[in-house]
Parts: sequence; C-alpha cells; structure tokens
Amino acid sequence: MEQAQIEKNAKFLVKNLPGTEIKGSVRYRVRYNDLINFAKCYGITDPKYVGSEDEIVAFPAFANAFTVKTLYNLIPAIKLEQEGVTRMVFTNPGKALHASQEYEFIKDIRPGDKLVSTASIGKVWVKNLRLFVETFVETKNQDGDVVVKGTLIFTIAPGGY
Repeated sequence: MEQAQIEKNAKFLVKNLPGTEIKGSVRYRVRYNDLINFAKCYGITDPKYVGSEDEIVAFPAFANAFTVKTLYNLIPAIKLEQEGVTRMVFTNPGKALHASQEYEFIKDIRPGDKLVSTASIGKVWVKNLRLFVETFVETKNQDGDVVVKGTLIFTIAPGGY
C-alpha cells in the first residue's frame, strides 16, 4: 500500500472510529483447571488462586484470557464506509498487535462462571504512521454483574489499516 493511501486511511479512522460500539459479544466459560494452570504458570502458590475449586478466585492476570480474545474476535467485524466503499478496520490483520491493558476488578471470577464481554472504541491516534486504538471491554458474569472493566490498546502497522 502506498504511503498516501496509508495516510488517507489513518486520517479517516482517527476521525470515524472513536465512539464506535462494537457489535456482538464474546463468551468465555471459566474452568477450574484453566484458573489453576494460569496462576501456576506465573509461579503463584497462594491458595486463594490455586486452592480447592470451591474456594479459589481468578488470579488478576487471568483477565487477559478473555479480554484479549474479545478484541481479536470483535475488532475485525467493525465495518465503516469510506468513500462509498464498506471497509473493515484491518486491511491486513497480520499487522495488528496487542499493545497494553489496564483493568478495574469489580467482582471475583470463580470456576464455573460464564462470562460475556462487549467492547467499544475510545481514542484513536497515529504515531509514525502506526495506528493506535483504545478499546473498552466490559465483562459480566452469568448473573449480569460486571466483573471486570478493561482498557486495552492495540496497534496496527502501516499497510495494515
């Protein structure tokens, strides 16, 4: 893709992508063994995170398991109209990269929880022709209680948008 087109696409996305409510949701079932294995891979031995199935809660980093999955499943589905042509955010998904995350933990996540995550777009900016997209992911459990709110940023290299 030529630089002029990359710059045109960047300008378009910075103007039109912020505030987009992303259609759809991602479901994630929390399994006891997944919680244990995730905590152990970080060397966690605290029984709060690796104890019995009736007592443990998810280690905070476990939020990555479902929030990043949410981005990779929902972002490609965003469609925008640019000059009368429907386009996706990515022109080449292989140029996308998860860049950062920050979480607000509201309620413990436990084995057996059935989580549903939704997302929306926040700020969008360009630095050195690399597009950065802030996304907000909200995850609820089977009771409809919000368990985690995440702010995640992904970036797309030039030619990928």
